[in-house]
Amino acid sequence: ATNSLSLTQTVGQKKPNAFGLYDMHGNVAEYCLDWHVAYPESPDPLVDPKGPEADSGNRVGRGGDCTLPAAQCRSAWRESKSYWQDIAYTGLRLVCPVGETWE
Repeated sequence: ATNSLSLTQTVGQKKPNAFGLYDMHGNVAEYCLDWHVAYPESPDPLVDPKGPEADSGNRVGRGGDCTLPAAQCRSAWRESKSYWQDIAYTGLRLVCPVGETWE
């Protein structure tokens, strides 16, 4: 089953997270700068894995989107997003430092 009837929702309808950011999970996936590769097999937890420095052909998408089950709508969820094709239900997140504004 998908969440939100597989439809994107207007941003800011729910409460923000502790950083003041709205709709971080489950609306649209976040298109990230990191190149996508499989995580290494290791018993040690990974901290901010960035993938290869060179182009692997795909970027990381995080946070899930409205077409995925709610269990996959979390920041630990990651999938491969091809940067050369149109990607539905994917967006970028632009964050302005506290105390500053964009005009």
